[in-house]
Amino acid sequence: MIDFQVGDCVVNPDSLKMGTIVEMNEGKVRLEYTGGISEWIETEKVKQLIIDESKSDDRSFLTE
Repeated sequence: MIDFQVGDCVVNPDSLKMGTIVEMNEGKVRLEYTGGISEWIETEKVKQLIIDESKSDDRSFLTE
C-alpha cells in the first residue's frame, strides 16, 4: 500500500477525477478537485497519479 500525504495528486477511480489530498483522517482522505469541490473517500480506493513526461518523440508505433 502506498503511503499518501497531504498535497499528493491522486485519482478517485470511481469518478476518474484527479484531485489533491487536503486532509487525512482514520482511513479516509479528503480530495479537493478543480473548482474547490471536495469529498471524502476511503484511502484504499485512492490511486497514485502517474504522468509520463518523457521527451521522446518516438512515433514508430504509427503506421502510414
